[in-house]
Amino acid sequence: MKKYLIVHPQDPTTSFLCEIYKDLPNKTVITGGGTKNELRKEICLHDRIILCGHGSPSGLFGVGQFPADNGMIIGESMVESLKLKTNALYIWCNANQYIRRHSLYGFNTAMFISETSEAVWYDFYDVEQETIKNSGRLSWCSTM
Repeated sequence: MKKYLIVHPQDPTTSFLCEIYKDLPNKTVITGGGTKNELRKEICLHDRIILCGHGSPSGLFGVGQFPADNGMIIGESMVESLKLKTNALYIWCNANQYIRRHSLYGFNTAMFISETSEAVWYDFYDVEQETIKNSGRLSWCSTM
């Protein structure tokens, strides 16, 4: 049976992403704590990797959930470990740029709106967080 590793820094604005992995068997979910070295070991021990939350072309943000991560839990220092995984899921804003730059493989996402400040940044005004949350939930649930 495949072993899944999910790295999803705890954040209420990305909680809808839990739908992606909630029913997976044999999974380890990491929402915070630990070190990058511990995370590297977990990546090596698991068959499939799902990385989700807030991010940028530089990687997945730690959102203050990991000590001494300098704001980024998946970044340059994780590339070599991730190159060993050809079936990972990279689900954060602009993850497509991260995997392209590092020649990684797996399903990935471009920009998607997960909080009101992002909506305003892209000139969508008067959008409530609940609407964004429902949109995310419906989008991900309809693909599962």
